[in-house]
Amino acid sequence: MTQHEKILIEVGACDDSDERATLSRARSIPREYFRSLGGLRHDRFVFLTDLPFSEAFNFTKGLVRCEEAGLLPYPGSTSLVIRAFNALQRRPMTEWAKIAVWIVRNHNNPYSPFNFRRTRDHWEDAMRETDDPMEIAHRAADIERAYQLRKDATAERHAVREQFAKLKKGISPESPELRQRMIEEMERDAGWPEHQ
Repeated sequence: MTQHEKILIEVGACDDSDERATLSRARSIPREYFRSLGGLRHDRFVFLTDLPFSEAFNFTKGLVRCEEAGLLPYPGSTSLVIRAFNALQRRPMTEWAKIAVWIVRNHNNPYSPFNFRRTRDHWEDAMRETDDPMEIAHRAADIERAYQLRKDATAERHAVREQFAKLKKGISPESPELRQRMIEEMERDAGWPEHQ
């Protein structure tokens, strides 16, 4: 473990009431270290998978505090917190779910820690229903699955409508599956009962 990583763990372990000392310690880390973490290699944070949980958690907290203070050169969807969290997800779900909940509660970056605003929104929705990190992770996954099903159904309806428009121009659908979906759509529109 490098000296900079030790400092980030210390910064993460500091009490929020001692913010001035925490940020002073964080400022001792050169920006070049953070730039090296943001380099092209995606395994920069693999060391987080082997650290004791408390150290991995505190390292992540330290990154969040540094980003919140404007010390990190990678904001938004390029956040180092996102890269670190990707490595943390190799740990047991009980651990990374706890870290994810802390990040969502304490990090103002709407992309963090998942790299997608929608995923964070799902976690925030789940966090309104429970405080248990595992339940939050499962509920957020359920919300994502429901969203994906709605999105797929909308895309399918759109493809069918496009084919109806082409059919009016005399262009027949090439795919037998698409023809079948068009027939099913017409049956639904006509109010026919679905086939058993």
